[in-house]
Amino acid sequence: MGKFTFELNKSVIQGDDRVIKMIFDVSIDGWEVFYTAKKNFSKTDEEADITVNTADVLFSSTDATFIDTFEIPLTSEKTNIEPGDYLHDIKVIKTNGVVNTLAEGTLIIESHQTKRKS
Repeated sequence: MGKFTFELNKSVIQGDDRVIKMIFDVSIDGWEVFYTAKKNFSKTDEEADITVNTADVLFSSTDATFIDTFEIPLTSEKTNIEPGDYLHDIKVIKTNGVVNTLAEGTLIIESHQTKRKS
């Protein structure tokens, strides 16, 4: 697989919007993408605290530079969860059926003072 760049603020303020962007020098056309964050590793994916599936992922391609990207939106609704440390990862299923975990680590949801949105 080609190289990629992983951009993520590992600390997210509770209720804020964030985007995880990954950049590739190979075609990612047809890939399925799954993002999962869990406070408790023993939870099933269905019980995960945050999930984002392919339908919500923004894909883009630049033919001139042969760079493909995808962006995983962590919306304010998704990050409005209990502050703390969450294990998270990004998994893809390529068009040939190969499954790869592209990134994993800790996502920290931090509490904040301002709760209102208007």
